Amino acid sequence: MSFFTFKKLGRVLLLMMTAVIAAGVLGGTAGAQELPKVALYIANDKLTPDDKSFLTRKFLAPFTASGKYDVIDRSDIFTKKAAVERIKQRDGSVNDKEIYKIGLEAGAQYILMVEMSYSFGRWNIGARMVDVVTAKVYLAQGETDIRGSLDDADFSVAAQTIFDKIHGGKSSGAGSGGGGGGTQAQQYQTPAPAPTYQQSGVDGSGAFTDSRDGKRYKTVVIGGKRWMWENLNYQTSTSGSWCYSNDNSNCGKYGRLYDWKTAKTVCPAGFHLSSREEWVSLVAATGGKDAASKKLKARNGWNNREDESGGNGTDDFGFSALPGGYRSSDGDFDGAGNRGLWWTATEDGGSGAYYRYMHYYGDNVYEYHDGKDSGYSVRCVKD
Repeated sequence: MSFFTFKKLGRVLLLMMTAVIAAGVLGGTAGAQELPKVALYIANDKLTPDDKSFLTRKFLAPFTASGKYDVIDRSDIFTKKAAVERIKQRDGSVNDKEIYKIGLEAGAQYILMVEMSYSFGRWNIGARMVDVVTAKVYLAQGETDIRGSLDDADFSVAAQTIFDKIHGGKSSGAGSGGGGGGTQAQQYQTPAPAPTYQQSGVDGSGAFTDSRDGKRYKTVVIGGKRWMWENLNYQTSTSGSWCYSNDNSNCGKYGRLYDWKTAKTVCPAGFHLSSREEWVSLVAATGGKDAASKKLKARNGWNNREDESGGNGTDDFGFSALPGGYRSSDGDFDGAGNRGLWWTATEDGGSGAYYRYMHYYGDNVYEYHDGKDSGYSVRCVKD
């Protein structure tokens, strides 16, 4: 073997030894367990890409600080690809599964899905974190009273609240701030669901079972309140509730219609009939009374006008309002397919009570009041 061959071999061995020593100095990081990656999707089309990039940094900051996650700041991917998906869908929506797919393609294991709406100088914020592989949902109500414009509001408070709720709150050893709080990487589990609702049995997917008849209902958080995703369909043992046109199949489709006295007491344990004030907040959080109907209506089930205007909604918030019609105090049924009417728990000061009304024609959410013997749909809200 020539001298030059020995020299070349020596260089190779030297490089290999150097690599081994460097690995030892770095503490063997090459073999360290990779942290799960989390990305953020913001469901608000009124925000610009720059706004979403700013908010992404804010909302993901607690995840970075915990030392338990790597974050992917790819708000640009979600904005662009979600826009493409809206073009594909005739109703202008983006299916959650498509969001999961986009997150998976970006390399994320978890997606923090944040719903934001701005009204009366206040940001209403709700959030949930989803495992994009298993579709398991970790719930968080988030901070719902962040005041100020986009530039002035303290989103750091909302971000920390969301993080804490997803992870079940800080451990008892968590620092209280300042310089003596310890390393945040030791304060949290990765990830743990927020506490479940014991009284109503709401599970990690946001659903619960009515113990009275075994029916299962989905729920959704809008404007800081947990609403039932669908109309109540509980058959009372006394009079005061009906299926539309006395046809049981309509109860399966639209839920039951109730007079006001029955509606006040019929919600499952842990829930109550939505009040006038709760409807005001719901409408404000979803676009205001002149636009919210389009965003609250289900994507299917509403009739169209002859010119194809009105009709189905975009269901942006998962409320899935359906046109269940009504029963008049005289016992006549009308409006299924065209109108949805929901009692509130609030009396009008006289012999009637307030209700909310959506029509296939237009995007308004109207408020009227009527006699308590009429039969309207019921949406329940978590106590």
